[in-house]
Amino acid sequence: MSEDATVIELLGGMIDPSRRPQIAAHIAERLGADAFLVLVHDTGVNAFLPAPGFLPTLPGGPGWAAALETSRIKGRHSLRVEYPAVGETRDAMLWSDGHAALVLIGNSFDEERARDLHRLFPMLAWGLRSEQAVVAAAGQVSAAQDATRHAHLLSTALSAARTDAEHALADSARLNFELKEADRR
Repeated sequence: MSEDATVIELLGGMIDPSRRPQIAAHIAERLGADAFLVLVHDTGVNAFLPAPGFLPTLPGGPGWAAALETSRIKGRHSLRVEYPAVGETRDAMLWSDGHAALVLIGNSFDEERARDLHRLFPMLAWGLRSEQAVVAAAGQVSAAQDATRHAHLLSTALSAARTDAEHALADSARLNFELKEADRR
């Protein structure tokens, strides 16, 4: 990563989820922030979660709960969140379009450079929301495949049980016939 890469150039690298933590750290550094992350709305759980490629969990605490709820509201919001760990609070700036939120964490960062990030946020948010939708769809496909396998196993077991029951009924009918024949003699 070039030392003189601009925030805009760095954002281009966010397309690769495996590089997002490294690039987010570089963006935060360029802006004088402690951290940069993106939250996306997951319709499956109806909550904002870190975008794919970012750490999947947040430090926690009431500030993050407020940040996640605030992410539902379009606009720019100033918050206090616990970072880097519970008990340590930092200022945070959150920009949201109601479906994704960009979060800068730090007690001081370069507002002018942050505007570059904000200007490109709609494009970044769209890409990350699309990626989140693909991840969710892949999960649904996997769940459907599991359900199909389970249904097939149940169908096979039910068919075997039906065959066993048919054999048992046939044996019972044969034995009843033999008993009746034996009684007649």
